[in-house]
Amino acid sequence: MSEERDAYEMEVHKVMQRLWQREGENLTVNAVDLNTPLVRLLQREREETGAAGLDVEIETELRDDERRKTLRVLLDFLGADGPYPTKMLARLYLLCDAASPDHIWRMNLAEMGRLLGCTRAAMQARRDRIILGMVEESTGRRVTAANGKSASARDTYRKGKLGNNCRRGGKRATQFSIKPN
Repeated sequence: MSEERDAYEMEVHKVMQRLWQREGENLTVNAVDLNTPLVRLLQREREETGAAGLDVEIETELRDDERRKTLRVLLDFLGADGPYPTKMLARLYLLCDAASPDHIWRMNLAEMGRLLGCTRAAMQARRDRIILGMVEESTGRRVTAANGKSASARDTYRKGKLGNNCRRGGKRATQFSIKPN
């Protein structure tokens, strides 16, 4: 078990090291001090509301209540597949990928898959099911991922391939063959 864990941690370390080398200088989030725009905004709000009086305290309580509700919705979203750590992390990574890629060092689906022990295709299927499904529910329209094909394009391609048997038996058909000397 320890050898498996060590191998997994080495794989994670390799992926994170490659990400930092590729994206490190472009990231807006410093992982060491966590100095983000949100942190600066909250600090400014605290400084402004320090000596303003009772009305500001009521507004602050309302704002904090809204923040608690928002956090609760976020936690409900993350735990929608149950309390399984990898499923919650996959949802978190996919949400960050959609909302703020800098927070996950602009990781692509293949890198996310290696960290979570699955393939790029599995991460893409999760993204399509979770994130695009959520967008479709809220807008009522079918959406396509970036660089994806629309449903009508897929239907056109499917119709074009009907009757195509050039790879029958798993081998590519050739018009001629080259005989070795």
